[in-house]
Amino acid sequence: MRLHPKLKNVSIPRSPLNIFFLSFFLIIIADGTMSYVFPIVVEDSLSSNTLMGIIMALSSITGLICDFIFPSLISRKNSKQLLIACALMALLFPVLSYFGELFNLVGFFVLASIAWGVYYEFLAFSQQNYIIESDKTKNFTKDWGLLAVLISMMEVIAPILGSTLLVAGGLAYPVAVLLMLSVALVILMLQESKSEEDVEIKSVSRELVKLIKEFKMWDLLYGRVWQVLLVSFVLQSVFATYWTFGGLFGQQLVGEEGMDWIVIVLYAIPSLIASLLLSKFMIKKNKKKLTQIFLIFGGLILTMLVFARESVYLTGLLILLSSLMFAFAYPLNNAVFSDLGARLGKEKNHLFGMMNAIGSLAFIMIPIALGVLSDTFGYIYAFAFTGAFSMIAGTLLIIKTPRKIRLPQKEIQSMD
Repeated sequence: MRLHPKLKNVSIPRSPLNIFFLSFFLIIIADGTMSYVFPIVVEDSLSSNTLMGIIMALSSITGLICDFIFPSLISRKNSKQLLIACALMALLFPVLSYFGELFNLVGFFVLASIAWGVYYEFLAFSQQNYIIESDKTKNFTKDWGLLAVLISMMEVIAPILGSTLLVAGGLAYPVAVLLMLSVALVILMLQESKSEEDVEIKSVSRELVKLIKEFKMWDLLYGRVWQVLLVSFVLQSVFATYWTFGGLFGQQLVGEEGMDWIVIVLYAIPSLIASLLLSKFMIKKNKKKLTQIFLIFGGLILTMLVFARESVYLTGLLILLSSLMFAFAYPLNNAVFSDLGARLGKEKNHLFGMMNAIGSLAFIMIPIALGVLSDTFGYIYAFAFTGAFSMIAGTLLIIKTPRKIRLPQKEIQSMD
């Protein structure tokens, strides 16, 4: 996007690093606020966890389609361009959600969920591309640790902000979210792109022909990277559990208006601690094994929620401890993906598309499955189910994961 000539002369001290992180942080705060508000608003309007879960899953179905289409269409787009596209698309989410609440119409919630699915994919691709574009030393564990710090801060701030805006009522949440996104867009547009690559304006019809290659590429890569994809699915399932049902579980657990954020905040605080620790260290060995161990212990502790039904404090402690385990697993697994992406070179977006698709799949299956479980048995059993799944998957991965994942480099080159 070209700047207006007058804006090019504006002298503002800034670096690409600070611009990206500041804009990214504003966007994820806006997204986190809506992620907290949306399921509560939908459930309050429709009075069904199952129906709410289906609507939430629509955003991930949309994301899954985008994961397949985007790698070919955005291969020459840089992280800044992808982040601008994300912010522009995100403007629709609070507006459509508010209309759904105002008119009590399912159609608006469905459209809001679809818009959410599209812009979240732009957000995911932008951060993955930024890591590889900006770090020539390939210290990906530290890079993901830094991004995880921002995400963890969002996970503490956004639920409290979302709950406060819901209590305020009226136009509070759409106005606040639109304001944050607008500021992020202004910041991004004030920065001149310094990408060394010429951005090619593509023919969509020509690029769609390349989707056949995407089928073949995913089929080729899956057999070699399924272990890290399963880890990603488990972690995204945990994330989906908390961000879909955490606010509603908090309402049931605490029973106080304005304190329903407690479950998600207890989930988020360990992430902030683990992210800060990992950002200080360079971990180059045994990342896969460490991730799997954290999955097992995190799942085991979360499963124990069924024995803490009568104690709010014990429930909170178990959420805190299990979340600490998952908090270490997130950036470690992302670092594994970045290692693989760096080895794939220009074909990295196909791997990132698979990673995003796995996340979308988790957000399709988990809201629906746990919606049914929550309506039948209650929220605490839904959370324990996710814990049991993590524990079983982690154990399987310990047995099945090779020490080094060998990518099909020759086969990939033959497809070019």
